[in-house]
Amino acid sequence: MLTMMRGFLLVPLLFYAFFTTGGRAVNVQLPHQITSRMSGEWGIVVQTPCRPFIIGETVTFTDGTAYMQSVNVNFTGALEGTVEHDASGLRAFAAGADEEAVKHYIICGERLNALPTEYRPGFEGEMRMTQLVEYVGHFSKPGNAASECGTIQPSVFIRAIGSDARGLKSDSWRAKQTLQYVELEFVANSLTASCVHKKDVTEDEGSQGSTNRRNAGRRRRGHRVSRGVGAGNNPQGATDQRAYEGSIIIGLTRRKPPEKGFYEQYSMSIFFGVAMFVFRIVQAFKSYRRESSAAR
Repeated sequence: MLTMMRGFLLVPLLFYAFFTTGGRAVNVQLPHQITSRMSGEWGIVVQTPCRPFIIGETVTFTDGTAYMQSVNVNFTGALEGTVEHDASGLRAFAAGADEEAVKHYIICGERLNALPTEYRPGFEGEMRMTQLVEYVGHFSKPGNAASECGTIQPSVFIRAIGSDARGLKSDSWRAKQTLQYVELEFVANSLTASCVHKKDVTEDEGSQGSTNRRNAGRRRRGHRVSRGVGAGNNPQGATDQRAYEGSIIIGLTRRKPPEKGFYEQYSMSIFFGVAMFVFRIVQAFKSYRRESSAAR
């Protein structure tokens, strides 16, 4: 029943995404520093103040690109050195948003911490250093890129957790498995203002009248939200307070631990195979020597 209700809530957003894009997939571009460290299956959860409030599915990153089928959005990787990143696809998560509201964003800086982690469950001691990095930027208009850094309040935050990638080539298979979790926070009030406004109006109307009517309205809103986002009795319409206040939150979680290389996976088998082969050769040589001595 819960799955069916979520499907019904998703229908208006699907129609909006189809008609505003002409059926073409829209793009949300991620920095090269992020997508160069992503591959394979990822679980994606998008939280927005607009219905259906939360959207989740599994996507596959191949060559830095993944397609989110439910809303017809491509997550693409920017080329190394890109300054302006395409953010036009964010309107797919804000039904009724102006097409010109948000088009690009830029990254102005980053913060990085590396923490020693001798053992992490599921990684078999292979993740001895955990790296936490945050990229900070803001939305921009084409042509007004890096010159605006430091003069505008940050509105784009990209946070990632993974193993230490320093010293690895960006196109190596090992580098593409170093990230385990990515969170994209877009403070996109120009996109979601109408959704936030509708919530405020509903709450103001609910606050009028008798106490019984107000409590009943709260119960109805809480029930509606719990069906829409699985947020229990949260009356605010989102599991994340930032989404309720107008932000679009996109969380990506790797489905499987990093894979090992061929040698790492089969090193013990190879070792025992070689040892057995050498043992058989030595035994055959000794047997041949004994037979030769007996013949003389």
